[in-house]
Amino acid sequence: MKANLITDKNNLNYLTGKNYSNYFILETLNQSFLFTDPRYQHAKKECKDFEVIIYTNIGESIKEFLSNNPITEIEFNPQNLTVDKLRIFKKLFKGIKFLKCKKSQIQEQRKIKNQIEIQKITESQSLNEKIYKIVLSKLKNGVSEQEIANIIKIEAIKNNADISFEPIVGFAENSANIHHNPTNKKYKDGDCALIDMGVKLNGYCSDMTRVIKSNNKDYLTHYDFLKNLIKKIEENFNKFKTLEDIDKFARTEYEKLKNITLPHSLGHGIGIEVHEKPFFGEKTKIQDGLVFTIEPGIYIPGKYGIRLENIYYIQDSKLHNTNKLKL
Repeated sequence: MKANLITDKNNLNYLTGKNYSNYFILETLNQSFLFTDPRYQHAKKECKDFEVIIYTNIGESIKEFLSNNPITEIEFNPQNLTVDKLRIFKKLFKGIKFLKCKKSQIQEQRKIKNQIEIQKITESQSLNEKIYKIVLSKLKNGVSEQEIANIIKIEAIKNNADISFEPIVGFAENSANIHHNPTNKKYKDGDCALIDMGVKLNGYCSDMTRVIKSNNKDYLTHYDFLKNLIKKIEENFNKFKTLEDIDKFARTEYEKLKNITLPHSLGHGIGIEVHEKPFFGEKTKIQDGLVFTIEPGIYIPGKYGIRLENIYYIQDSKLHNTNKLKL
């Protein structure tokens, strides 16, 4: 009998809806078993879709489990298991063959969101926008990038949320750094700014990038290009068959610019993790339940960077924007 070993915290949370600190799951063809320690006795009531095994001596519990479940092979995802942890599992499940799985079925399952998940992502993005409005009220002459990043973190905590990633806050030429780490650089009236931020609310992430425009002529031209590109994607959505088609369309539009290309992915899936399937560049068929960002950008080293980002979902074969704040 074969079994699938699940150890990744995000996948465990997805399957159980819980956030225990010490547990793993074994899935067989007909049943799923959740192993955890005595701190989580309540798992027996909370995880009704699983046979919950509470162990005091994990070795003895697994030995008893195997006497009733003659498992011969265990598949595991090598991306989610360290060498040391794998060594421990092999010792616990002595004599059983461990095989690397070629494709994570749970990751594929997570790619398609149900209505509850879409609602949670939408609510997370709504809070993200609420915090961004507070940020705008604090963005005054003399405030630093780090201070703005801290405001984002503090406001997330005030709203019973967490950040989904470290905020990217770049003023003036620092905005050209795609993954800029906030510094003590001060904002000056008239400077451009780029703020990429996200929160995690009720287990689901949000992600949004907005900019404070400068009056630089080239800046405004590039800003209009990105804004219009997103509009074109929205208006032509019914012509696309895969996410790869959207990516190709965007990169073809970039060819209209002189010596400028898109140096990163056009977007990414989002859910329990801020970056998860589906990923642009893959031949992912357009279908209901997909949730992803679209975030084209232009970066001129030493001068400025512009990135605009929304979260979208597909429902009834149509593209829906979770964002209320306009670009």
